[in-house]
Amino acid sequence: MTTATMAYPKILLTGPAQRSSVPHWMRRFSPRVVATENVRSLSRLPELTVVRAEAPAAILALQPFLKSLATRIRQTPRPAKILFVFDSTDSVVDPAKLLEVLTFFDRPADIEFVRLPGDVHFRLDEAVAKIWAEQEAERDPDVDPLSRIKSVIAATADLRMASGRLSAQKVAKAFGLSLAELASLLGRSRQAVSKTGDAESLQLALAPFERIARLGAALSRSNFLRWLRMPNEQLEGRSPLEAIRDGGVTVIADLAEDMLTGNAT
Repeated sequence: MTTATMAYPKILLTGPAQRSSVPHWMRRFSPRVVATENVRSLSRLPELTVVRAEAPAAILALQPFLKSLATRIRQTPRPAKILFVFDSTDSVVDPAKLLEVLTFFDRPADIEFVRLPGDVHFRLDEAVAKIWAEQEAERDPDVDPLSRIKSVIAATADLRMASGRLSAQKVAKAFGLSLAELASLLGRSRQAVSKTGDAESLQLALAPFERIARLGAALSRSNFLRWLRMPNEQLEGRSPLEAIRDGGVTVIADLAEDMLTGNAT
């Protein structure tokens, strides 16, 4: 099975900081939202559970909730993972607090952490890729379970700096856009983008471009560029690149993900 035919795993969204609405960074996954007090009513968890909280301390203050999560992931067949997403803007997170969270769980390797705004899109996709890899390994034990993760990550590795952050200059080059054109689409000046192209403040705006570039996991570089420039029936005859230039990068990101997961119509 290829990445183009893989469907997203079932995803649950919960946590003390979670509102009733789904945050923008999770909408493409259509998660089920469950209040913290209702987690204990579940018999098991889905493949991926996203827990949103202000900080590790906010989670540790809800030990019955943590114990419910730990019990239910223990009852859930692998692959199953929990991703804690923290809204804290503190520059430093105490690793001792993260360790304290991990001590509740029997399988610490299935627990991951990320902070907002950060690279939440990438970390969500990484978690999904790991679930896919484990599912593939169960179907075919001879398949290297790391190969799928490597292919998804490698598809956009050239868009990132050594810091791990997305680079506006590299994104512009990958999409055949001038830096001034990309800066305009990001709502920034060319000078600002040129000076600090991998600034933390640009990561959220650059994330949809990375989502599109993940088509590189299924398409060659030349075919990806051809797809960008070809008229597309789903875009009323416009090319994806034209739609991007018209400010529709999120629409094209959704279209690209539909193609990768086999949901394109």
